[in-house]
Amino acid sequence: MTQVCRSDELSPGQMRSFVVAGRRVLVLRQPDGQLSAMADRCPHRGAPLSGGRLQRAVIADGPGDHRLGEGNVVMCPWHHYRYDANTGVCDLDPRDRVLMYSVTEVDGVVSIERARPARPAAARSAQRETSALETAS
Repeated sequence: MTQVCRSDELSPGQMRSFVVAGRRVLVLRQPDGQLSAMADRCPHRGAPLSGGRLQRAVIADGPGDHRLGEGNVVMCPWHHYRYDANTGVCDLDPRDRVLMYSVTEVDGVVSIERARPARPAAARSAQRETSALETAS
């Protein structure tokens, strides 16, 4: 684990970028206090997500028909792509996602697991299925 900051240096709703093992990682504290960490790079065009903003998710059922959703998203500063703050999945195209990192907060210190992205459970499951198929062949 790499220590990136003290807990009191990251307020609710705040995002900060750090270099961890040569990679830029965006660490954010959601309004409820939960921590998340993701690559500080939009997969769409490479913009630094740290230049964007953290906001509540919005659900749109049609033109002019939208409401606040559950959870938070990080909005890219260039083209306003939005990525779920917990999973990294883009709300416009679920195939598009930001790499997520494991983040911990212990004894007032926020740490990131160096160069070891956290993969969503669905991705781990899909890899196990693919590996099982390859082994069976």
